[in-house]
Amino acid sequence: MAKRARKLFNSDFAISATGIAGPTSPEKGKTIGLVYVTITGPDGYEEVYDKQFIGTRADIKFRTAQFILNRLRLAILKM
Repeated sequence: MAKRARKLFNSDFAISATGIAGPTSPEKGKTIGLVYVTITGPDGYEEVYDKQFIGTRADIKFRTAQFILNRLRLAILKM
């Protein structure tokens, strides 16, 4: 998703995130709070993460956003 978004919007960086924030898990074997994140950037730069957050749905969404913004900040500083 991130690669396509970067190309579609002609941006320097793009982020994609998906996961299960709860309150229930639609997939057997997938735990609430499981989040997958990809950050893509110039010159083939790509970071892929799978994270497990705990808390309410709002907590998981907030922590995911914090994680993404921090990782994006660090990626930009590397350039």
